[in-house]
Amino acid sequence: MDETRLGHYQLLRCLGEGGMGRVYLARDTQLERDVAVKVLAPELVGDRSLMARFRVEAIAQARLSHPNIVPIYTFGREAGAYVIVMEYVAGRTLKQLIRDEGKLDPDRALRIAASVLDALAFAHARGVLHRDIKPANIFVSDDGTVKVGDFGIAKVEGLDGLTRVGTVLGTPHYSSPEQIRALKATPATDVYALSVTLFEMLTGVLPFGASGGSDLDVLTGHLEQVPPAPSSLCPGLPSGLDAVIARGLAKKPEDRYRSAAEYRQAIDAVLQARETPLPDFDRILQPLAQVPGRIRARLGRPSFELRQIPVRANTWWLLLLLIPLLLLLLALTVRCASDGPAAQAGEVPARLCALAPIGGLGRAAGFQASIMS
Repeated sequence: MDETRLGHYQLLRCLGEGGMGRVYLARDTQLERDVAVKVLAPELVGDRSLMARFRVEAIAQARLSHPNIVPIYTFGREAGAYVIVMEYVAGRTLKQLIRDEGKLDPDRALRIAASVLDALAFAHARGVLHRDIKPANIFVSDDGTVKVGDFGIAKVEGLDGLTRVGTVLGTPHYSSPEQIRALKATPATDVYALSVTLFEMLTGVLPFGASGGSDLDVLTGHLEQVPPAPSSLCPGLPSGLDAVIARGLAKKPEDRYRSAAEYRQAIDAVLQARETPLPDFDRILQPLAQVPGRIRARLGRPSFELRQIPVRANTWWLLLLLIPLLLLLLALTVRCASDGPAAQAGEVPARLCALAPIGGLGRAAGFQASIMS
């Protein structure tokens, strides 16, 4: 195979290499645009099962026209090589992003996850399970658009027999317990893999095997261990996020989110809570802080100094309690002034009882009247 040209595609550079072959940045000389060309390794051409898998990958992506899924342009044979030609996403993979920047800002990580969930919800509704969600298969363009690619081991409804029972598929660090046990994959399988990816985006490490343990240690962690709370590794994460990820990482598929759409709703709730501003108590209570100054202006300069009391946001509840008490004292003062001379000794202060119909004051006065009668 010509290393610089493949039919009317001019190969510019290798973008990556995997078990099925290589992906190149290429120039489509007919349509004058950059594309990504995935070339099946020549030694695999004679393997019928792998050829079928390569075809399924093309069919899976061809079924899915969505803003968050890398579109496929063509599938076939070019200059003796089997190729899948797809959109070239100018930017970085999420794997490169985490490698370059470490843990991501929580809002950014949640929005990336939300975009992936939109793609998964669309794919699941059309009978396609990705089965290999991981940072290396998520692309973030230079303008921030998130796209899911590499449907190399996807399960497509209606195309059976390509995955034998007992065959383990996926990447160990992102594999769900049911994948490790070679059980049937469901949409919850993709939910689990994305939860591992979200954990990594938020903390910069993986929930299992982050210290570089063996694949066996990683797989055992997925099957048996409880993952640490992301906030224990990265304090200050949004409230409720630990619970969201914990549900996505549940060992049993039925304990996870029922769908990618439901998972998206949980993430949206966390984002909305972060975007809702708290009340500006300093601004709200500032007029109360000016009350002493206004009294001084009306009364003239008194013999004592009325000072402006600073009101802080964390004392607003105390002011709310004091205002009713001040109003009650004012009512008592006005009522007593209208009563004239004090009641004779031994008489029950019935008017006072009338002013306090609630609480213990009315009951105490009534009790005293019953004893003295």
